[in-house]
Amino acid sequence: MRRRKRRSRKKPAEIALDSVLAEGKGLAVPDCVMHRDCGGCSWQRVSYPRQLKMKLASIREAFAAAEIEDVPLEEIRRSPRAFGYRNLMEFSFSARRWLSRGETQQDGAIDRDFSLGLHAPGGIGRVLQLERCSIQDDPSNAIMVAVREFARSSGLGAWDHRSHEGFWRFLRLRSGYATGENMVAVVTSRRDDKVMGQLVRRLGDLNLLPTTLANGVTDRVADTSEGANYFIDHGPEEYAERLAGFDYRIGPASFFQPNTQTAELIVAEVMAMARLKGHERVIDLFCGAGTLSLPLASQARELRGYEVVESSVAAARKNADRNGVSGTHFEVFDLNAGYPTGLSDVDVVVTDPPRSGMHRRLLAGLIEASPPVIISVGCNPKTQAENLAVILASGKYRLEGMVGVDQFPQTPHVENLARLTKID
Repeated sequence: MRRRKRRSRKKPAEIALDSVLAEGKGLAVPDCVMHRDCGGCSWQRVSYPRQLKMKLASIREAFAAAEIEDVPLEEIRRSPRAFGYRNLMEFSFSARRWLSRGETQQDGAIDRDFSLGLHAPGGIGRVLQLERCSIQDDPSNAIMVAVREFARSSGLGAWDHRSHEGFWRFLRLRSGYATGENMVAVVTSRRDDKVMGQLVRRLGDLNLLPTTLANGVTDRVADTSEGANYFIDHGPEEYAERLAGFDYRIGPASFFQPNTQTAELIVAEVMAMARLKGHERVIDLFCGAGTLSLPLASQARELRGYEVVESSVAAARKNADRNGVSGTHFEVFDLNAGYPTGLSDVDVVVTDPPRSGMHRRLLAGLIEASPPVIISVGCNPKTQAENLAVILASGKYRLEGMVGVDQFPQTPHVENLARLTKID
């Protein structure tokens, strides 16, 4: 009997990492003891220059797999910070602590009934407890530990993904790198005014009180903080950040680029690709809180932004008013349902979808609308390449330019920007 060969379950990024480690060149000393167990930043054993080369290769491979030839990409723009760069991290509480390789070899018992950290690859509920995270700043690490110890001593249980019971669910930490402001959002299964008040006082006693402390409440069974209803227990509803010369206010659930410094690089590259002269009408799909919208609107005649998250649209409107940017219109719209109707004489469309990419209905509508310039901002080269292959297959566009930006050092993830121009 012939035995069927087992297919490798490893992802391309894991295979690339294994290849570099086996080669033994361009390696580095990891900053975090959990780097092999936690899925957050698994490339720490590779030097940063080598990481950039690997990411360049991954983009080219993704476009080759999508049968896009002559890819105009020569380098990846590096992040100014290789560590401590993320302005948003989300950690999970768990009633069952998952042990790392090192912890399984330790002498003595480890309390496994309560944990706060990141998920280990391989299954739901595998939450590793972290004392620090290399890709967020030190103040956020101190807050993470303080919230964990408060939650553990509260007498209220952590969420159990099997029984769907427990009080503590998620911890979202947000930092304003340009302003020094920050936000702590604790997501729980129900609202408890007394406990949240105690947490505010505990963080104050430790000199760790953030600009804003929010409590998100969700009774959803799904392992996600999305859809939580937020209450503000301390400070304003939003914290401040400054990016590319614009002031932003960001709420607990609002989308904002997770690496402020490389986000400025992305804004600069998008503006260079847009080549605005002041008379253009611009569409920003998946506009979020207006990170790209505001710079574009400041150099265009009109900008319309579309986003499904209502709180992000509200933030975008406020950010436009706060910065005195006129000619903007932001609308709540489900882009998976298709391209917004009633749009004519559009000069530039910028699209920055989630990792899953653009839905086929949106792609069809975009191709039918046929704007002169499409600028694609992709956080997943695979789905971006697949989307662009559909647009290019229409015969209406050519791929004119590309640039990669490393938003996520120590990880296989990379941002890629592409400019498509309509063929006359």
